[in-house]
Amino acid sequence: MKKLILLGAFAFSFFTLTAQTVSYKVLAVKGENAVEQSITPNKFTPLMTGMKLQSKDKIILGDDAYLGLASSSGKTIELRAKGIYNVSDLSGKFVADNSGLAQKYMEYIFSDITKKDGHANNMSITGSVERSVANIKVDVLSAPSSKILLMPTKINWLAKEGVAEVRVSVSNFFDEEIYGIETADNSHVIDFAALKLNPDEVYKLTVVKKGDSIESGESIILKIPSVDERGTVTGMAGDSESALQNMVSGAYLESNGFYLNSTEKFLKAANKEPDVKDFTDSYKDYLNRIGSGKMEE
Repeated sequence: MKKLILLGAFAFSFFTLTAQTVSYKVLAVKGENAVEQSITPNKFTPLMTGMKLQSKDKIILGDDAYLGLASSSGKTIELRAKGIYNVSDLSGKFVADNSGLAQKYMEYIFSDITKKDGHANNMSITGSVERSVANIKVDVLSAPSSKILLMPTKINWLAKEGVAEVRVSVSNFFDEEIYGIETADNSHVIDFAALKLNPDEVYKLTVVKKGDSIESGESIILKIPSVDERGTVTGMAGDSESALQNMVSGAYLESNGFYLNSTEKFLKAANKEPDVKDFTDSYKDYLNRIGSGKMEE
């Protein structure tokens, strides 16, 4: 009987301890920061991307610090101020990122995040895409085919030196241009809803040097997904304030094949926090996965 009582007490205490434990993942970090984990008190370990934090751990942030965290319930927080933080005190400060949509992707992050060469390759959703972009003049930052949302979408590209202006075109498979514009910028917003595209058809996006034929550039195949699928991911394509939210949204959109939208998200994350190497590395890794950024001069 005494053994049963002790076993029951142990089981209860273990269950209580487990229930009180809250896990967070480090998604991005900059500066000299450390964590004192409850299982190794008085030992300070440098914070690294991909590290898991428990509720009884303590975070120490140094000067010029940045720490991006995500909870297993799909919420994110950014810490910048120098000081000591109890992980258990952070839960009330977490801000939801697009509700259930982000939670779906957070579940993926928590199950898949790995470290590679000192950098967490937690956004490696797809294998690298082989594309013949070395000899083209304009590289559209997308996989060879992309699902599209019927909403304003920014198209991004890289152009070789000497390409002053480009022509952006959307055409059907009979090469009939539905939309076209010339610009000297390296991006352009197309309102796909205004084009009144037929959901049963497939379209092509091309960006070529002004004056060149469409055939001289690469064509990105545009696919219109079902209404249900568009509804599921539309929220993730909306505006996100923080670099962390943009990176999470970009990874979710990439995993669902909306590459034009995911490019913009990864690019925003890198631009919002240019000093945080995890964001710039994630953007470079993303370009490698979609086969972009490899043009030869």
